[in-house]
Amino acid sequence: MKPFTTTAVCIFTLVSLTHLCRIFTGWEVTVAGTAIPIWASYLGALLAGGLAFMLWRESCSGKGKAARWSLTTFFFLSSLDC
Repeated sequence: MKPFTTTAVCIFTLVSLTHLCRIFTGWEVTVAGTAIPIWASYLGALLAGGLAFMLWRESCSGKGKAARWSLTTFFFLSSLDC
């Protein structure tokens, strides 16, 4: 993977994991006096996780190797060359 792609995948993954932590722990978030509902974290986790996964898959698909479909593989092996 190229350095920028690796960085982008890591950032999107961290954002998704942060949203998941908020969902499971019930963290309250207030922005400018307005409470952000938990459903916004479901949307954020889905979007950020989806973008990370698609970006990672796209970077691996052009090298002739089979795409790795498992999310477990994605989270633990995303830093390896495809």
